Amino acid sequence: MSDLREFQNTAGPAKTPLFSFAIIADTHIMPETGPDTAPYAVLRKANQRVRLALKDLRTRQPQFVIHLGDMVRPFPALPNYDEVCELALDIFREIPCPVHYLPGNHDIGDKPIASAPAPRVCNEFVAKYKFHFGRTYHAFEHGGIHFITLNASVINSGLKEEAEQWAWLQEFTVSHLGERCFLFIHYPPYLALRDELPHYDNIDEPGRTKLLDLIACLSVEGLFAGHVHHFFYNRSGQTNMYCLPSTAFTRHDFSELFTIAPGAEFGRDDVDKLGYAMVDVFADGHAVRLIHPETQNAPISADAQFVKPLHPSEGLYPPVAVQMRHDWSALMALPTNGPLDEFTRKKVRNDYPILATWQIGISWLRVPIEEVLSPQSRERMCALQAMGQKFVGMVFGVPDKTTLEKLNAHSAQIDVLEVILSSDETATAAQSLASLRRQFVKPIYLGVLESSAQATDPKTKFFAHKTSIGFHPNSFTQPDCRTDQKDHDLQLADGLVFYISSEENVLTQIAAIEALSQKLRKPVIIHLSAAGPHPAHQQFDSVLLANRTALACIGAYSLSKGLVVFDTLMDIDRGDFPRSGLIDRRGNMNLSGRYLKTLLAVLGRNGPERHLVIDYISETQTHTFVRFQQNARPFGLYLRHEGQGGGFECVQNEFGFFHECIDLRTGERSTSCHIGGDLSGLLLAL
Repeated sequence: MSDLREFQNTAGPAKTPLFSFAIIADTHIMPETGPDTAPYAVLRKANQRVRLALKDLRTRQPQFVIHLGDMVRPFPALPNYDEVCELALDIFREIPCPVHYLPGNHDIGDKPIASAPAPRVCNEFVAKYKFHFGRTYHAFEHGGIHFITLNASVINSGLKEEAEQWAWLQEFTVSHLGERCFLFIHYPPYLALRDELPHYDNIDEPGRTKLLDLIACLSVEGLFAGHVHHFFYNRSGQTNMYCLPSTAFTRHDFSELFTIAPGAEFGRDDVDKLGYAMVDVFADGHAVRLIHPETQNAPISADAQFVKPLHPSEGLYPPVAVQMRHDWSALMALPTNGPLDEFTRKKVRNDYPILATWQIGISWLRVPIEEVLSPQSRERMCALQAMGQKFVGMVFGVPDKTTLEKLNAHSAQIDVLEVILSSDETATAAQSLASLRRQFVKPIYLGVLESSAQATDPKTKFFAHKTSIGFHPNSFTQPDCRTDQKDHDLQLADGLVFYISSEENVLTQIAAIEALSQKLRKPVIIHLSAAGPHPAHQQFDSVLLANRTALACIGAYSLSKGLVVFDTLMDIDRGDFPRSGLIDRRGNMNLSGRYLKTLLAVLGRNGPERHLVIDYISETQTHTFVRFQQNARPFGLYLRHEGQGGGFECVQNEFGFFHECIDLRTGERSTSCHIGGDLSGLLLAL
């Protein structure tokens, strides 16, 4: 039987970074005066955006910075290239720590590809780059770890520079076999598949395989690339491979990833995705956090302080999960559309949902078991488990023999199995449940499906198709709902699944479920619905849902052994029960996601004993206030209601002085609270 300690609100010590460094990519600095080098309006924002990113970066004090290339927009063939290179270096002098550059295709020329619409790399361009930025490839050591930067454009070029780089990298590999390394390159080796066809955004063969083989020999822990201006994640062997966003603009061709209309300027200005990365390096891993200065909704000052978001790689496992309703591992083909890929349909995967779980700090993901049975999604599950994430697999009905054999064959990908029975099946499932318990090696949590098929109210005006997954606390308190058979079935399960509807008080219901958990001596999984009561009505009230998310997070930490599952990660904006999730259809964070991100950052690291005790709840027309303690440290959660003013002064008058105030939207720490006219959620250290 698997250890269930992850469901307890206890944790080992938080990992302390050995050091942190920053990565910026694709700044595309433009000439301040004179002709532009591209027709896109968004490029007029590039220079101010990189300056904003550097201003924010200075507050986080990295030990060094690595630029992944495309420092400038003009190619070396253009007359203003030298001028803009000098401008870029002048801007980067604002960084108060060492900066390591590597060439992007705009800095040194495109990789060798006959259909490329820009000048290709050549000896003249290599010389120009070296004049301004120095070496095109090199390695340095920090904290006993090697950092390698490469020139991607020359791979497969046949230039002298390529032969010299391969010889140097092979010699480095022989000298540092098995030593811990990070590698930085402009072009990613591939976007989705190791054997994908060559296109504008990957490294062609034979250079791709040669590079990946050397990476495997070197034991490269992380590979970071730019160029595509969007986030992608892959894992090759033991190497985590990240494509990082630009500070300047998003690539509009990749807007096809999102099943919604593109963002501003046909997808070129999806501002929520722009920014840079901070990387914490631990003794046994690393955490990559993307920073979005333009949309963090907080002023950037020299003394600004932000809570550091939790990350699955830290191994702290907060007691929350998220329902992965949309397919998060599927490949899709982008349209053939020049000038970049007129003849190729690039295969890509939307990795923004997974990125969102990392950014928020969610370790537990709930998925249907068919994803465990699919080789494609199972491969992704393995990669995410290596990152520190865990999976709750769900199945309706007791799995048949064939399905159970497959589940056991891939049981490493499931940490907990939810078995949801129909209300009819609960009366006859004892034998099959007992057989499942004997054969399946992971924890089994039992729940019931309630549906509108059981509705008998003659006053109902219409029939609405509805279901809920999990027991309700009332089903254990009403005498006619308990039977000897049901009690026997419950004993066969390692834990129980409960459900809280959108119309119920979150903290009241969680308290009732916790009492049952203690009485029955069973850990619990609680599904928190975001859907309204009517399938044709929408629920996109961002403040209401964010407040509800915050309360559920507090409630999750009040459980002695349990998990609260948020529905849903991504907006459901079509079909029945349209509702908002933690992120929108473009993968950008909603207010609910921001609130949860901040709360997990604080509560998830607040000592080894994370269980909290709620000792006061006040709900008025204007606000909700919850006072609680965690590790004997008193907190207050202030949630302002939409369209309402005031209330915070009453809280201050009642509870007096607070040591610290954290804005749930931004994670900004301060010793004073500025409510203003904005709708705010605040965490107070009392």
